[in-house]
Amino acid sequence: MIITKILFYHIIYVICTYNFYKISGHKYWQILIPVYNIYTIIGIIKKPKWWLFFTILPVSCVSMLILIWIHFIYHFDINKKDILLIILTLGLYTFFINYKKRIKFSKKYKKKNHIFKSNITDLLLSITLASTIHSYAFQSFTIPTESMEKTLLVGDFIFVNKFYYGLRLPMSPVSLPLIHNKIPILGIKSYLQDIEIPYFRFPDNLKKIKRNDIIVFNYPKDDQNIIIDKKENYIKRCVGLPGDYIEIIDSQVYVNNKKENFSNLSNNQYSFILCTFNKKFILNKILNNQKKIFLFSKKTSLFKNKIYIYEIFMTEKKFNTIKNNKNIIFIKKNSIPIIFSKEDKLFPINYKWTRDFYGPIKIPKKGDIVYINKENINIYYDIIHKHEKNNIKILKNKIFINNKFTNKYLIKKDYYFMLGDNRHNSIDSRYFGFVPNDHIIGKPIIIWLSVKWDQNNPLNIFKWRIRWSRLLKYIF
Repeated sequence: MIITKILFYHIIYVICTYNFYKISGHKYWQILIPVYNIYTIIGIIKKPKWWLFFTILPVSCVSMLILIWIHFIYHFDINKKDILLIILTLGLYTFFINYKKRIKFSKKYKKKNHIFKSNITDLLLSITLASTIHSYAFQSFTIPTESMEKTLLVGDFIFVNKFYYGLRLPMSPVSLPLIHNKIPILGIKSYLQDIEIPYFRFPDNLKKIKRNDIIVFNYPKDDQNIIIDKKENYIKRCVGLPGDYIEIIDSQVYVNNKKENFSNLSNNQYSFILCTFNKKFILNKILNNQKKIFLFSKKTSLFKNKIYIYEIFMTEKKFNTIKNNKNIIFIKKNSIPIIFSKEDKLFPINYKWTRDFYGPIKIPKKGDIVYINKENINIYYDIIHKHEKNNIKILKNKIFINNKFTNKYLIKKDYYFMLGDNRHNSIDSRYFGFVPNDHIIGKPIIIWLSVKWDQNNPLNIFKWRIRWSRLLKYIF
């Protein structure tokens, strides 16, 4: 199927550029052969042969093909306006020039507009090299939410090592470089979604994912972007590996019936309900920059002053340091956070679990045979249908996979269970389910910049403050 699509686009390419090739002296068979026709252009413009490598490299191919064509069309009598239109339309304007304009070819560059050509080609070469690093080695991410506090803060800029667990090749080869899935301002897709390369990772077992690793991955529930590597990027901590049993009891995670013990590495935050009558002292002196949500205030007969009740997000360590403060009437861990009062979006649906009382549930492992029925099908539905591409139907309480009745299924991929360190303020596997191995992007390794900004208006750069203590901090 993908070969058919590629051939279709190649035919369009030949139709749009036929006269350019013909006028420059190409033979018919040279025009029709994919890759070789670009190779001949590289020879004409006298550029290094290694440029050809970038034309067949997913993602980088877009900017490199434009770069090669910019050099090529400078052998024709084309003005700056035409060149700019070719760039802005990603080459589509060549179709108009190809059939509507009379063009002449010269083996030497036209000297006019040489500075313009030099600036454009230097920019495109820089974009090509940057997009190659971005797609195949290290990618920069920004932490947009509080789900990983206190480990990672909103405004942390991190580098992610894509080689750490083995490099996953880009699956959307025709996409704008350095842009994820949408073109800013325009809001349209930045990639051609009907051409998709099958999943491939190499080396496949460079390093195994370990329990407690912080992982960057593609959001499994993103239905707006079909191609995996264009789904939204998420970052969480992997608490469950393939084959593990996960259970949460009163916000405490148990893995294979053993209490989670990551106190030396993680800074898990929880929701606490705090009641005080000294609002100013508590907020300014005790809590400082802790995230807090005002719930209500009330006058009572028990206290002369008005009492204030807040939902506070903090670590157990912070809780232990303030719990005996005389200005606090009471403080207690909130097992059902106020800001997430609805439990109907938990995974899997129809299970009477909560964020703090969850499971037990087994994480599927490649090669597992799971028995399915109408009671547990919600656990495995996305795995069977979405992640492993099978047709599934439920008719009269009977399950049909690929039109065959069955009560069992062979798992074909490894899956992981992810949680945010901010346990009461995180959308994670408790909501979107298991994360397949092919959704794993890589491991964050370092914070290269950290900026504290106004979360209501992050683009107001005048309110940005650099957190100098977090610069070049290694991520555990």
